[in-house]
Amino acid sequence: MDEYLASRITPAGNLDEDAATTALIEGQTQIRSDGSGTIEILHHDINQPPERYQLKPLAELYGQGYGATVDPLDPDYMPLFLAIEKVFADMDGSSDCRDDGDVCIALDLLALDPAGDVSHNAVAHHVQVALRLALSLADYSRDEVRQALRKIKKSVDRHNRQGGQRGYLDFIRDYV
Repeated sequence: MDEYLASRITPAGNLDEDAATTALIEGQTQIRSDGSGTIEILHHDINQPPERYQLKPLAELYGQGYGATVDPLDPDYMPLFLAIEKVFADMDGSSDCRDDGDVCIALDLLALDPAGDVSHNAVAHHVQVALRLALSLADYSRDEVRQALRKIKKSVDRHNRQGGQRGYLDFIRDYV
């Protein structure tokens, strides 16, 4: 968790990770990402100017984790799964993310080493930036991130078998 970033997002600099998530959900603060790892923090208070912030590298953000089984329906893990899957929904239809195969390649790259060099794969790069933001605001371990990536990969495989080469992307676009 990046305590400095969490303090910039939450009202009155509250360092509680739930407060940071609440501030984002309730629209007290918004974050814009350019996909490079630099974000812009936009506060609800119009007297407070936007702040630019460079996210820390993923390897520096791993925490102790929650020590539970990684489950997409568990409220502790929902932000992690949403961060990853939102990238696929947002990139769907781009030249880098045409079908489930592109998603599988990105997930395979990241599952090996989530913090590794994925600059040659735009989809994996965008997921990695989303993970940097998610881990800046919550205490996920490297193992939990890898488990989430593997669970999403299983979901891709299942939806691909059932719905064809775009089965997962069609599902996730409707779901997210």
